[in-house]
Amino acid sequence: MNGSVAGFLSYAAADNGAAHNRILRLSELIRDEYALATGTDLTLYTSRHDPRWSAEWRDRVTDGFDSATFFVPVVTPRYFREPECRRELIDFTTAARAHGAPELVLPIVYAQVRELADPANQDEAVALVRRMRPEKWHDLRTDDETTAAHRRAVCRLTARLATISLRHNGPDGSGHGARALDVVGALADAVPRWGDAFDVLASAMTRIDVLTEKLTLEMANTSFEASNATEQIAILRSYADEIMKPARDVLTLGDAFAAEVIQLDPSVLALLHDNRVGSGVDFAEHCRGLIHTALRRLRHTTNLVHDHGTTTRAITGLTEVLDDPLNDVAVGVRSMLDGITLISEWERRMTSTGGQTE
Repeated sequence: MNGSVAGFLSYAAADNGAAHNRILRLSELIRDEYALATGTDLTLYTSRHDPRWSAEWRDRVTDGFDSATFFVPVVTPRYFREPECRRELIDFTTAARAHGAPELVLPIVYAQVRELADPANQDEAVALVRRMRPEKWHDLRTDDETTAAHRRAVCRLTARLATISLRHNGPDGSGHGARALDVVGALADAVPRWGDAFDVLASAMTRIDVLTEKLTLEMANTSFEASNATEQIAILRSYADEIMKPARDVLTLGDAFAAEVIQLDPSVLALLHDNRVGSGVDFAEHCRGLIHTALRRLRHTTNLVHDHGTTTRAITGLTEVLDDPLNDVAVGVRSMLDGITLISEWERRMTSTGGQTE
């Protein structure tokens, strides 16, 4: 392969038909823009039934992962129902993460996908995409391909591909990764900040739980009859107003935490995979301590999350008055748990071989 840049465009064939071949035309636009922007070719395989796809997949993914290989899933509701699409997404992502290169998976969310917005959805393929930084294309797919917005989106996606390719392969194809001290420094800055943020988050969730218990008592003292619906809705509206601020705090803090962990994830995994030491600093030892510290603090809040779920379950769905604040909490909590899942994976990699990095 000699450092050549290639990729696999994974999509449901029926989606391409429904989009009047626009998904395949998008692959051509990406190839052309990549060549224009970098002066090098990007080989993009677009048919899993092409023998070259199978051979390259075996060469680059199955038999020995090549960090010069991208995977671009075109995500739609149908994508998650197609067994071949799911298998490709899970297999490639597993291989990329095992080799410290999760950023080589670049999802394009081509249509609104309800499952991605549902914080309670635990489907493996859905969770993988949710923890990434997808390109959002659902508003662009109806634009004419010559519009400025569509052309800029193609350029933005191609720039991501080019930047990641350079980071992993170097300008001469020799390869270089994240610098150990930079990653350790970023973690050292982030861990105390995460701890402080989660203290605020825990306080917000405790406040919500106190108000929920108060609401439960009020509702218990009001007979649940149709004639009392107006009174009950008034009680629930007052509760919704009271939890609006802490619910927004949970959403903001959870989303910010997950975004930062996702941004750090490729660099941390790359260094764990390479087991590099820089400037006399033992990366593994320092990173292990930082990760253990983070997880100790974050898992305390995880316990609060599970307790919180039991207190709010009984009132969820009673009235649309509660939808906004309870959805804010649910999304913030889901983001928090996604971030903790990634950090737990860092810890697993550092301890799976008796405390040594992989």
